[in-house]
Amino acid sequence: MGNEEKSLKTNEEKEKKRNKEAYSHFFESVRNALVDLTTLEVNSVLVSNISAEHPTKDSEFLNQTCEDLVEWFESHILEDKIQLSLRDNSLAQLRELCAQNKRTEDKDKDKAKEIIQGLRDDVNECFEHEPDKILTEKQMRERSEYRRHLRYLHKYLYLQEQWVDNNEFTSRERQQLRKLWELVPTTFVYAQTVIQLDGDIISRINDQLFSAARGNAEELMRLHKWNVEAGVNYRNGLMSTFVQILRSALGR
Repeated sequence: MGNEEKSLKTNEEKEKKRNKEAYSHFFESVRNALVDLTTLEVNSVLVSNISAEHPTKDSEFLNQTCEDLVEWFESHILEDKIQLSLRDNSLAQLRELCAQNKRTEDKDKDKAKEIIQGLRDDVNECFEHEPDKILTEKQMRERSEYRRHLRYLHKYLYLQEQWVDNNEFTSRERQQLRKLWELVPTTFVYAQTVIQLDGDIISRINDQLFSAARGNAEELMRLHKWNVEAGVNYRNGLMSTFVQILRSALGR
């Protein structure tokens, strides 16, 4: 083998290595984005509570939702490398909020609102967490499930605050509370219909996949360019790139 051939082979191997590294980095972002995709709210037919006995009062719906949230978060504490969990004192504060709801008198509105704000801050901190490495399929499911319940807690805190301020709900808030009461203890969703896209999640997905700061936009264009340079026209090259992305994300 001549020097020129050796040089070409070496350059080819280097290019393959660079391509592989760029490919791996890009798909790490895809995996992280998929976690957000699986936390998108859905209008669903739910297994849990479908034939359960419903409470008769708004306060009972609120109390049961609070207790279900406490029970769920206490039994689902994750490693920080998967998902930052609520602090222990936050769970204690949530239990205190449940206890306050059951009191018929001597309710401390200022204390309740202080608890709500503290919980809201902790929830936001958990939402900002990013895993420090690529997660396994099981870890991704655990992270997705935990973030789904963080969203439920965030909605509950809004409704709880309205109850503290007004001691009653509007018809829309009442509808939101009943939906939340159904969602919180639900383990399985067996019929999904319309996905309601959440703005901040869409923004995070866009940042994960196409942010120039992360280098993903450039890597995406490189993936596309490789296909075009292989002799595929522009449209087919772009479609082929995304087929590769989907196959990799699905593990095929």
